[in-house]
Amino acid sequence: KDVAAGAQALAGFHCCVSSCVTEIPDFMKNTKNEPAVLYYRHYRELILVKNFVQSRKTRNEFERSFWEQYTHYIAQAKEAVGMLQKRKDQGRTRGFCHGDCNQHNIIFTREGIGFMNFDYWHCGPQTEDLCLFMRKILEKHNWDPELGRRMAEQYNRKRSLSVEEWKHLKLCLSYPWRYWKLVNYYASSQKVWISRKNIEKI
Repeated sequence: KDVAAGAQALAGFHCCVSSCVTEIPDFMKNTKNEPAVLYYRHYRELILVKNFVQSRKTRNEFERSFWEQYTHYIAQAKEAVGMLQKRKDQGRTRGFCHGDCNQHNIIFTREGIGFMNFDYWHCGPQTEDLCLFMRKILEKHNWDPELGRRMAEQYNRKRSLSVEEWKHLKLCLSYPWRYWKLVNYYASSQKVWISRKNIEKI
């Protein structure tokens, strides 16, 4: 119930900020984290880790798991990146985004549901917010497709998604974020010791 209410509140938030007609400040026009650019960067990072692991004479348990799954996930990443790069962004699909919409930044009060921590506030496809919220919730619920469908439906009831936005949401969700996140954590660590928790996750 709370998740559904959060999805509707996010749609209401997007409707509210869409009514803002002020000129977009320069600091919000940063394109380095545009989906096509960001996803391609993460795609290249997976390849770099693959090259590193491939050069290892002996591999630890995490590296073996990474290697076994690499072909499957790099194909998913490549397909999502290719589709995003081909996508012709429509101006009507862009707007103000929270930038870090997850369960930690949604608060329930007596006056209603609110949002906090706008450190990543920017201009872009608003489906980015919905995608992130869905990913964070679904990670905690074993990627339950029924829950994901309900979240998208609740959002769509409050703010109707266009065909382009549905396509964009699908592409964003199809990227192997969880796999990349674990691999990125491994790549930025000293690699001397890998936690058992991350080995189980991958």
